[in-house]
Amino acid sequence: MFSSNLNTIYVSSLQSKSVDRGSENVRLPRLTLIGEERAYVEQVIAHALETRIDLDKYNID
Repeated sequence: MFSSNLNTIYVSSLQSKSVDRGSENVRLPRLTLIGEERAYVEQVIAHALETRIDLDKYNID
């Protein structure tokens, strides 16, 4: 698990970048996740993308 001082906005920004819906850079100080915290978040995002429900069969856009 990542440290408690991890700011949720940085996780959200990395997630947005991962699905091509935004930039990882945020307002000043424009920090990005690094090290173990970044690896953990990337792992969670990858798992979520691999196991997400196919909404095409429900005709949902």
